[in-house]
Amino acid sequence: MWRDATIAHVYYILHNPAYAGAYVYGPRRINAVREGPGSHRATSKVAIDDWDICIKDAHPGYINWEEFMANQRRLADNTNRYEAGHRGAPRKGIALLQAWRSAANADGG
Repeated sequence: MWRDATIAHVYYILHNPAYAGAYVYGPRRINAVREGPGSHRATSKVAIDDWDICIKDAHPGYINWEEFMANQRRLADNTNRYEAGHRGAPRKGIALLQAWRSAANADGG
């Protein structure tokens, strides 16, 4: 049954290496620091270079590996962690309106 895509599903697809035709093992590891009595096993993401197995072109993908990696960099840069050097995605504000107004003036509008 088809449903409208949610942000969570799109996020999952864009971060899934299978989308680029890759088979991977080890993109997440158990985080022992977050484990405690009565808690569920917590996992943390692992950097792509630290994955145990990464077989590129294991099956036909929707995009190639280079596009996948470019998307990962773009998605990481769109996070709003300014202290870590990320620009963040454009949101609300006067700056957006200013860019729209400049584009409209350039088109003669």
